[in-house]
Parts: sequence; C-alpha cells; structure tokens
Amino acid sequence: MALNLSKISILCSISFLLIPVIPQPMMGCGGGDPIDITALSLFAPEIISKDQFSPFFLTFENYYGFNDYDRASTNEASNTDAWEMYFDHALTREHVDLLVHRFSRNKLDSVIAMTQGRLPGGIPGFDVFQKNGKYIAGLTYLQLAKSIEKATQVEYYNWEPVVADSMKLIRLKPAIEKGWKNERDQELKMRYGYQLVRYCFLRGYYEQGIRFYDEQFASMPKGSSIYYRTLGYKAACLYRLHRFAESNLIYAQLYDEYEPHRVDAMSSFHPQEETDWQQTLALAKTPREKAVLWHLFGIYADPLKGMKEIIAIDPKSDLLDLLLVRSVNLAEVRLLKGLPSLNEYDYYSSDYLEQTGTYGDPYNSWKSIDSTKASSKLVEFVETTAQNAPVRKQVWATSAAYLNWLTNRPQACDAWIAQAEKGASGIIEKQLNIIKALRKVTSIEKMTPVNEQEIMEWLKEFRTYGLQGFPLRTEATERFIRHRMAEVYLKN
Repeated sequence: MALNLSKISILCSISFLLIPVIPQPMMGCGGGDPIDITALSLFAPEIISKDQFSPFFLTFENYYGFNDYDRASTNEASNTDAWEMYFDHALTREHVDLLVHRFSRNKLDSVIAMTQGRLPGGIPGFDVFQKNGKYIAGLTYLQLAKSIEKATQVEYYNWEPVVADSMKLIRLKPAIEKGWKNERDQELKMRYGYQLVRYCFLRGYYEQGIRFYDEQFASMPKGSSIYYRTLGYKAACLYRLHRFAESNLIYAQLYDEYEPHRVDAMSSFHPQEETDWQQTLALAKTPREKAVLWHLFGIYADPLKGMKEIIAIDPKSDLLDLLLVRSVNLAEVRLLKGLPSLNEYDYYSSDYLEQTGTYGDPYNSWKSIDSTKASSKLVEFVETTAQNAPVRKQVWATSAAYLNWLTNRPQACDAWIAQAEKGASGIIEKQLNIIKALRKVTSIEKMTPVNEQEIMEWLKEFRTYGLQGFPLRTEATERFIRHRMAEVYLKN
C-alpha cells in the first residue's frame, strides 16, 4: 500500500543545528497562538515516564516542552564535557564553558597570549595556562573555530536574513586542512575533520564532504559529541543531493544514539516517497535500526502502523510507549466530545471563546485514527498488545481503559481500570483516578447530593496532583467535569 509520504508535511525537513540553513529565511510573528492540545486533553503522556521521548509527545507546537530559542545550546553540555577532559579537569566547568562557548575571539587571543607569557598578571580562573604550552594546540583550534563561527553563525530567531561570509570561509580553509593533516591529538583531529565536512556542506561541495567522511573520517572512534555532529553534516550533504534513503538512515541513528541531537534528527528525518522509504528500510542492518526507523515513521506519519511494525521486530522494544501515548492523544483530537469553551476564567485569551469540539490536526493526516472506525482498530490493537505482548502492562492497560471510555465502551473501560490498578502507583495511579472520575461523571443521568459529594472529593484531590509533582491534565479534567455537571443540571 502506498504511503503517500510526499503528501505528508512536517515543520522542518532541515535541522538548524545539524544543517545550518544559509541564507536564513526571515522570521516573523504576529497574533495569538492556537490553543494547544495540552489544554484540551485529559490523558497525560507522561505516564510512560521516559523523559528522553518527552519532546515528541503530541502537541500543536513544534515540540513538547522544548523551547526553540534553546536549540543552539543543545550541544553545549556534551561539548563542555569533552573540553573538560582535554584540559585534564584543571579548569572548573564554568570556566571551560566560558572559554569554549562564551569568550569572544579577542578574549581567547588574550588567553593564548597569557599561555605564551605575553600577558603579565594572567586572567583569573585560567592560571593553569600561565606560561604553559601544554594546551596551546587546543586553544589554537578554538581560535580557528571561533573565526569560522563568526563567518557562519546563524541566529534562528532574527528579523534579518544572515548570509555567510564565503570569502572568509575560503581564507580559513587552509588552516582547517593543515589542522586535519598535522594534528596528533585524536580529539582535536576529529574536530578539524568536523570543520572540513561542515565547510564542504556550507560551500555546497556535498560530494566532497561525503567522500572525505567515508574515506578518512569514518574510521575515527565512534560515540563522541564531535563524531555525531560530523555524521550529521554527512547526512546533510546526502539530503542536499536528494539521497534521502541514506540521509534518513543516519538521522535515525542520530535520534537513537545521540540525545543532544534527537530533536534535530527528527526534524531532519523526511521520507519523500514510498520508494526511498523502502530503500531506507533495506539499508538498515540490525533489528534495532529497523525498529528505530518505524518509530520515527510512527511519529512522522502513522503511529499505529509504526507500533505494529515494531511489535513484529521486537515486542519488548522501548520504542513502543511513545507511539502508544501519541495515538491516545490523537484519538482525543478526533473523538473527545463535550469540551467546554475556554473562557477568561480559565486564563485563556478571549480570541478563543467560541472554540469548542473538534480541533485542527497536528502536522499530518494521521490515517490510522481518522475516523471512529479507524479508532476502533487502535483500541483493538492496544487491548491485544496489553494482553499478549511483553510490554509495560500498567501503561498499556491504562491506555486501553481511557480509549474505551473515549469510544463509549463503559464496561470494557471498567475492566481495564481494574486490571491497570493492580499494583499501580505514582502517576499511573493518579491517571487512573482521573479516568474513573470521567467514567463516573459521564454515567450520571441525574445529579444527587451523593454524586455531588463524590465529584467534589475527586476535584479536590485532582488539585493536589500538581503540588505532588505529577504533570497530569487536571485543569482540563476539572473543566470537562464542571461542564458535564452543568449539562446534567440543565437536562433535569
């Protein structure tokens, strides 16, 4: 069956960190943002307790809880780690960060002058460099790197487009090549190699960048920050040459193995057509690689199909839970009825006072749950998996309970609540309490004092969850329950 991948849109097919876009398009903003699903949902994806996947929880924003203003700093922690080791931990972490990420080129020149004994008095915090040539090679590299950054740096949030200084890059190239050829320290040599691949990308020499990586850099030790950053530029070159099958495989590797670039790898992962998608799958050498590809496909296009494929490869995979909770939240977008209008009491802009019921789809068409019939397939899959597969039973049973409530199957909802409650604790126990309250309030035909008291106790309890550190969607739950109560009162 054709996947029609060419018709699936995504926010950004090129990552701003793995692949700096030059010239940078002008950015602008205006008006208010739409109400996010997080304000409308009653089911918290945080029940999977896997923070590494949290940016990919369903949201109408770019990423969940991930500030695009901070994207430029995603490498800084691992980069600081590497430089701390290079300097033998002789500097504090704060001073390493200053030296590598904050100092201007002129300030770095002063540090080098101090190293060479040309700066009397020294610089506080950097005394280890005083007349000490041990680290001069690293400081020289940083000097070159800051010059390159000055010629290529792109600020994502900038009102004006930024154009790279091509002539300055050309003048700097001999120093990069000399560093790669002559440097004996392995860490520094890899950094010069990174700059060469990056240079090839920035200058449009994509074939040269790929060839240099494959023939000379690929044999370098794997696993470091600079290794993965260089690999990212190889993927960028492949992408620009429309070799999408190869680039997507690399982005999947970056997503799985290098957390600082996980968001950028997902942004850059961009299957075009069924043909190149099948080619990407064919290039995957291990079950893990194939499972990661289907995981990304599940985020990108169809979470239900992604889960089915992963189950067939590895039923114990840690890649399943994210797609599960994304599917549940997507089902809410389609099926959750009776949402009240958001009003000023709820601290939302009056622009949205008339907004009720069905909301726009995030990103894509989500073929797997685009109707009640399709959602029934999701419920069936979740129930079968919870019963038969070696998955995290409470997470899947809780999801099954909520989906059955959402699709108006009260008896099945009760059965799955009972199953999920066995040994439940923490955030899962709290989410189950919310589901039980929803189940109760939607079953009431006439409000009685007993019902009122029971609901009041629930609402009081829900208001404590945030104070206890549980990121559950209690405000939307309370809004839903109040609205449902009002409907019952009006009916009677």
